[in-house]
Amino acid sequence: MELFDRVHRLIEVRTHLYNSNFRIAHKEVILKYNLVKIGIFTLLLVFLGGCANISPDISDANNASQEVVEEETTDDPNEGNDESQQQSDSQIIQDLKKLVLNDGDSVSVAAYIRGNINNATPEEADQMVEILLQMQTELIQKAHEGLLYEPEYLEALNKTMGGVLAPDKVHEIENETVRAFFQAVVDSDLTMVRYEETPVLETDWNKIGSYGATFTEAFQLVVDFHDYNNLFREENVDALVQRTYMMEVALPNLQDGFAKAQLTELYSTYVSKLLAGPEGSYLYRLGDKDDDYYKKMEKAIAEDVSISGFAKTANVMMTEETRDFNHLINIVDSYRMDNPYGEHHWQNQVSEEDGIVLNKLIYVGEGAEKVNNILDSATEDLIKESDTTSNYQIDMRKSYQYGDFATIYIYINYTKADGETDYRDKAVNIDLKKGNILTLSDLLNTTENKVLEKVNALSGADFKEVPNFSLISTGILLTGDNEDPQNLESAVITENKVLKCQLTE
Repeated sequence: MELFDRVHRLIEVRTHLYNSNFRIAHKEVILKYNLVKIGIFTLLLVFLGGCANISPDISDANNASQEVVEEETTDDPNEGNDESQQQSDSQIIQDLKKLVLNDGDSVSVAAYIRGNINNATPEEADQMVEILLQMQTELIQKAHEGLLYEPEYLEALNKTMGGVLAPDKVHEIENETVRAFFQAVVDSDLTMVRYEETPVLETDWNKIGSYGATFTEAFQLVVDFHDYNNLFREENVDALVQRTYMMEVALPNLQDGFAKAQLTELYSTYVSKLLAGPEGSYLYRLGDKDDDYYKKMEKAIAEDVSISGFAKTANVMMTEETRDFNHLINIVDSYRMDNPYGEHHWQNQVSEEDGIVLNKLIYVGEGAEKVNNILDSATEDLIKESDTTSNYQIDMRKSYQYGDFATIYIYINYTKADGETDYRDKAVNIDLKKGNILTLSDLLNTTENKVLEKVNALSGADFKEVPNFSLISTGILLTGDNEDPQNLESAVITENKVLKCQLTE
């Protein structure tokens, strides 16, 4: 209870700051990729949220959209100055980056951090964990593939280890390759969690909390509040609501950077899980005054509806007359999309005229004109590719956003000349801060004529031309341009490989 006593005291002290900062659009956030789980995890974790990272200085793009608009050049003397960055790094961080570049993996990186993090400053400790999160993604990606498609991985998990990641039973796994994999998972400070019974690898925040390191204030909150096991336990409603308030109080006053980025995303996760629950199971309960969950939520937010963004949204849902599932989900999604504590803000814009329906995302904030021009141009291209002028619908979905980087999917459903219906889609990757479409050459730190070679080397694929791509939880999903969706060639470049690209001069 000591933690939550601190919450109440902090809220009392900072309420006046909170009210004045409630809707400030934060500046200069350096965010790393927290990407949505691929495959069957994508829609679930876009909604529930998750936490992983990529590098702050990297750029991404969808090559299919590179000709949409002409990029403006910048004259920032510090941009891309790797030598200056190297000189500014402390010795402990320089040594860690050298380890990564010298073919270090998540096991060796985790061991280095455990042995050195107690000698790090709070800012260095944050950065060390940031690099660890990036290095962990190769095993996370391998777990996705192994648990989904290779039965020996799931058999080892369920039969040998009893359905959980049990370090003391790893040595009992007979398959040498699978045993080595699970041992690497344990040694990399990863753990196994389940989303609706689906096993997923995630960072073991309990281990990070046990490092004994001194983190920055913001990142310490991330470590303290990364308690997924309790987020679905409705008896903890009051305590979990207090956590959202503590994050709301802290976020407007934190310095931009990795820790603030992590806390912003963690806040979104809490909001989604408290308002929606597993697979939306709390939505209807929030509309039933006789339901236990309604009563607990009502009590938990009673005193904070006037100051808390989360409490206001919960109150709207609890008094909403329209009880349609999709309507309530839209309220949750809308709040997450325009999270007042986040850096970037979006609005939905819907119009319909003469059989044409446009469900668009409109970016709001600094540089909005550039971003919206990119999306408008990409939409126009998609319409032209479909060779239709009427009877179509455009939809936009933010499939990934974390900080400055967003992947927006644009869909068109249309009626062809022969009366048959069809659809097309396009992923557009944007740096929201710069207002640019980003390219694989920027992301992979290579020249345009070397992109295809580097893509194939890093992904292990055999693309014949530069693929399209989108951002996912473990890195970059590459997709070949093939008219038959069943035969799309795809591959993944994991975050740790992207990190190594960025560290290479």
